[in-house]
Amino acid sequence: MQLPSNMIHKAFSEIDVNENGNELEVSYFTMVGLSGEKSEGWKTGIAIDASVSMMGEFGKELRGTVPEDVKKKYMKKKWIQTHQHDGKTVHYWKEEAFKDAISNGYLQPTDNIVESEARKFSSYIADSLDLDGQTDIVYWACNNDSGLEEIGVLDAQHCKTLEFKGPKCNFGTVTNLLPVVKHFEQKYRLAKRGLFVFITDGQLNDLKELKNYTISLAKDIASGKREFFKAVLIGIGNEIDENQMVELDDIDTGTDVDIWDHKIAHEMKDMIEIFAELVDENTIIAPFGTVYDSDGNVVKKFNDGVPAKGHFILPKDSTYFILEVEGQSIKQIIRRS
Repeated sequence: MQLPSNMIHKAFSEIDVNENGNELEVSYFTMVGLSGEKSEGWKTGIAIDASVSMMGEFGKELRGTVPEDVKKKYMKKKWIQTHQHDGKTVHYWKEEAFKDAISNGYLQPTDNIVESEARKFSSYIADSLDLDGQTDIVYWACNNDSGLEEIGVLDAQHCKTLEFKGPKCNFGTVTNLLPVVKHFEQKYRLAKRGLFVFITDGQLNDLKELKNYTISLAKDIASGKREFFKAVLIGIGNEIDENQMVELDDIDTGTDVDIWDHKIAHEMKDMIEIFAELVDENTIIAPFGTVYDSDGNVVKKFNDGVPAKGHFILPKDSTYFILEVEGQSIKQIIRRS
């Protein structure tokens, strides 16, 4: 189980808790930036889900209710027309009906929440990580099951003002993520390192194929056939299918290579959480530290340095742990009582 961001102390970017018999295996990633050799050679991209399930998030849907007496008026004006289609009665609304319903407050367009999130994530990774201070932006799952629409490779300043209104082509009816993952993998295969962010509501149609590809990609990285490739799913909206996101995040590739991470946009406390899984055990954040369980027992001593990415074991009934490091006592709740 990955703890939600709103439960995590600001000192950490991610906490994973795995129940194993009478123990809890805890893995953590600390809130540290990337510096030195780790920050060199990164190429980045951001891909935005443009399938029909995202239309509301792009502000392309209408919400609300038109009163029945108003509908009857529209029908008298022939603004609503009735037809038989495949044995069913279908009501077609003309533009005049929508305009009147909106002007009278019966219907309201949804807010475009994609734009603010896409601007935030794209400008951040362009400015904070990318080798050239730019990031590659595309829409995916548009027009058809593998449709891509390239927006461009833009710097942070352009990303901050870019309009994200949805694709110029049609919103797609099938949400296949694999084509855009392959797009970035092939385009940046020669990059020393790659980080690619995928904004979505998490409702994927090609999860099985994507998992198989992920396993193959991880094996290629582990064997040295290609450079490091990291993918982060960002869930947005009110109907996120986090189960699929977790399934990808937790996939066992049979290697030590972890391709996928996932975050929920409204739960993120800090943009640096995108980098949560880019640190490793070789990054030391303090010379020493101690971890205590919720009964005050020492469960881990870091005598040779506290790593940015680490793990330890807690008793199964622990409700929190405390990390004492450099004069600080950091209490992290792992389950709500």
